[in-house]
Amino acid sequence: MSESDLRVLAEDLPMHLPAETLKQRTAALVRRYVQRRSPQIARAIVRHSGALALHPALRDQPEQRRAFCHLNRHWRLLADQCAAAAA
Repeated sequence: MSESDLRVLAEDLPMHLPAETLKQRTAALVRRYVQRRSPQIARAIVRHSGALALHPALRDQPEQRRAFCHLNRHWRLLADQCAAAAA
């Protein structure tokens, strides 16, 4: 991913939030998705996990960043499947 792609992606992410808040919100969103599957919830998880993968507070924690990258990819696929099923 190019530097400009990362900048565009970061503009849509809740990067202003502390990493712990993002983790808590992500967990709450996952629980909500289990109760009510929706593309909007899945996309919110994509935004939050993407913000965690790029978060400056996790800069020195490559394993956590890698885990959030995997989580982001997984939820991006789910969001796309939800949108396709709803169409």
